Amino acid sequence: MLTSVDYEKVVNFMDEMTNPITDFRTHVLKTFKDLFGYHQSNFWLADNHTNLVDPIRLNVEQHVMNDYLNGCSQWDYHMPKHIEHKLAKQRVLRIEDIIPLKQYESESYYNEFMRKHGLYYQMVAYIINRGKLLGGIAFVRSKSDKPFTLNDVASLEIIVRYLSESMANLEEQAIQIECISEKEREVIELVQKGLSNKEIAQTLYISIYTVKKHLQNIYKKLNVPNRTSLCYKLQNNNGTFLGNSNWQINLRSE
Repeated sequence: MLTSVDYEKVVNFMDEMTNPITDFRTHVLKTFKDLFGYHQSNFWLADNHTNLVDPIRLNVEQHVMNDYLNGCSQWDYHMPKHIEHKLAKQRVLRIEDIIPLKQYESESYYNEFMRKHGLYYQMVAYIINRGKLLGGIAFVRSKSDKPFTLNDVASLEIIVRYLSESMANLEEQAIQIECISEKEREVIELVQKGLSNKEIAQTLYISIYTVKKHLQNIYKKLNVPNRTSLCYKLQNNNGTFLGNSNWQINLRSE
């Protein structure tokens, strides 16, 4: 059962996610480290075949990840294809929720990978939105560390549902952004700076009529009714709506 301290951590996590974010996945991992003490973690995305791909690492060495990707992942009990039947009810699973620890200690995943790299405990939170797997966050600890508890699981069950909505929104925004032309992006940038239609026209060397036409197209593509709503939407997404300087939602690793 969650304590008041657990609930406070969950609320603080959600509050932290409302701050300006330039790298969503890295920010999530660092927030888990700061609030929950999960010092080693990976944040994966899911492809259309529910494979976990493109990991972002926090305090996990590259050679460890290479070892995992170059064969050891086949033994991982947390691979979605191995525990799909469990994900209908649970979004967060520890190794001991899948297999007895005694059995785990006798099998290849522990002996050929986890123990080799000084690891023992593993917990994965699966990010699922409307039945679609969007990604997963894996947390690991050494045997000398404290194990992941049922309270950890319960806290993450709440947080992962919040993250699923955040990631789904980012994916939707990415699709919208792909439809924005280069000229429309220039117009949006000037709107954000507070320029009037006349000033935008002078800056871009186009007519006021063309500025208005661009704005109408932008409103339609971004599903907003007017200039005020456009600015509000951009501001409300803390700058992540238009992603980084390359106008991409920053979910993928560089």
